[in-house]
Amino acid sequence: MYTFRYYLLLLDSTYTFTPTAGQCATTATLAVTVNPNVTPAFAFGTSLTICSGAAVPTLPGTSDNGITGTWSPATVSNTASGTYTFTPTAGQCATTQTMTITVNPKATITGTSTIYATQTSTLTPSITGGTWTTSSVSVATVNTSGVVTGVSAGNATITYTTPSGCETTQLFTINASVTAAGGTISGTSSVCSGSTATLTLSNSAGTIQWQSSVDNINFSNISRATNATYTTGTLTQTTYYRAVLTGTSTTVNSNAFTVTVSQPTIPTFNPVAAICSGATLAALPTTSTNNIVGSWSPALNNTATTTYTFTPNAGQCAVSTTLTITVNPMAVLTGTSVINTGASSQLSSSISGGTWSSSNTSVATVSSSGLVTGITIGTSTITLTDNNGCINTVGITVNQSGAINAPTIVDATSGGGWVHGHAPRGKEAG
Repeated sequence: MYTFRYYLLLLDSTYTFTPTAGQCATTATLAVTVNPNVTPAFAFGTSLTICSGAAVPTLPGTSDNGITGTWSPATVSNTASGTYTFTPTAGQCATTQTMTITVNPKATITGTSTIYATQTSTLTPSITGGTWTTSSVSVATVNTSGVVTGVSAGNATITYTTPSGCETTQLFTINASVTAAGGTISGTSSVCSGSTATLTLSNSAGTIQWQSSVDNINFSNISRATNATYTTGTLTQTTYYRAVLTGTSTTVNSNAFTVTVSQPTIPTFNPVAAICSGATLAALPTTSTNNIVGSWSPALNNTATTTYTFTPNAGQCAVSTTLTITVNPMAVLTGTSVINTGASSQLSSSISGGTWSSSNTSVATVSSSGLVTGITIGTSTITLTDNNGCINTVGITVNQSGAINAPTIVDATSGGGWVHGHAPRGKEAG
């Protein structure tokens, strides 16, 4: 009977096996070698402190002491603090390793960065408690409160260092002392409502700030309008502009420039009288009665009532307008066009109302309702003038009483395309 016990092995050891008495056996030994866990090592260590945006190390897949593995997360951020863990690949006698990255924020600086010599500008950092320095005290100085003073013309870099050691720089331009001069504004003086104007300031001295006013009394600054050339926004009313010029110790104004804004003209045209369908329709004028030039659309249509749009040519302060031309339909006439003397035939119209007439009442008459009566042998033209003034005609043939007439139906439509039956060639035998 043999008994084995397992122990947690921390050090190299030699173990002796002694047989139980009464057995013909000798002792035996077992040597156990315990290899220590290796801690992965990296050149960047286990912690790193940087300023936001600074360079960060690339995480390698093999440690400096030969342990392979993977990192989580796999990429180091240079904008947020975090802990990164290296896990050795299975089968290696090694432990995990961590690296902590601390990212300190950099301050942002606000304040004017262009001044004249002897002028000052106060810079404000987003993180307090730091220190200010200048790259050139002969150009500009800065005190502990961030007040920059111009000394002479040139450029200087102002640096702010936060308590954590992160630096932010601001390039300062110091202009030579200058006496302000107002200069003269020129440019577009008249525009149509909804347009813009471009203005130019010349012969001025000093920094520029454009201003505007609607009454030429109360002026206000225009945001980011600090160049010699300024293009207005969309204008809907007459507006006044000027530039304020600031020198080392003086401020003057330019002349006030007026941009007159006109309201668009509405083109006017004489109305076009209604026509009957198919009648000739004269071309529409391309110049309005108030002298606006343009074009019409769509193409003219003499068969249907249509609204036409007039579009002014570019460069005129005018808007589009419309003109409707009414096209009245032609009536359709139906009925018998051949009758005998003493007989009647009722003509019907597709349009109610109107006036009936006969070209030869000694041959045929027509009543106000369109009833045609034969008087004597011959022909007559029956006309219907509808309430819109559109005229329709149909030819009527009157034969001798007792003649046999071929039944003939007229169907009169626009354009005079009337269909007539043939008059009989002889009389009925008596």
